[in-house]
Amino acid sequence: MPRKLLSSLLRTCKTHSTVSQCHAQTLTQSLLPNVILETDLLLAFTKLGLISHARKLFDKMPQRNMHSWNIMIASYTHSSMYFDALAVFQAFKRCGLLPDHYTLPPLFKIAIGIGECCLGWTCHGLVVKLGYEEIVVVNNSVLEFYVKCGTMSQALSVFSNHNSPRYENMFYNLCTVVIVIRPIRVLFELI
Repeated sequence: MPRKLLSSLLRTCKTHSTVSQCHAQTLTQSLLPNVILETDLLLAFTKLGLISHARKLFDKMPQRNMHSWNIMIASYTHSSMYFDALAVFQAFKRCGLLPDHYTLPPLFKIAIGIGECCLGWTCHGLVVKLGYEEIVVVNNSVLEFYVKCGTMSQALSVFSNHNSPRYENMFYNLCTVVIVIRPIRVLFELI
């Protein structure tokens, strides 16, 4: 089976058995190492929640592209495996790579998930340094980080730089979570 066909099939796989068959094909036809096929396999594994399979493949990859790093960081973050995601990001940094606009949103979620404000502040600095402030998904992540960390003055500062109906709605929703729902949870925990 040609690489392009296998790659296309991997991008549409919906079952573990199909991904396993595709993986077997890559091995029996000696199509690996190939960064595109391996990245497609990573994505297929993680879409099915098979993060341990993805990690084994990721660790064996002789060459990784930005997409493969982002897949692992985002997948661990999505599964609330924040310290694993952070370990992958630290390895990413040791390779001398800079985060892109896909890397940063999961990093803000990690900062929130582990309660590490320093990480979020560092990421916000990278957003500014790398010029990602106008990318909506990145800016939303910065705003969410500051609201959920309770630093409303910073959240207001980020918000004031991007005044649009979309941001107003999101800001309202985030504030509702922090100002209304969180204290109610604490109250019920005390009762």
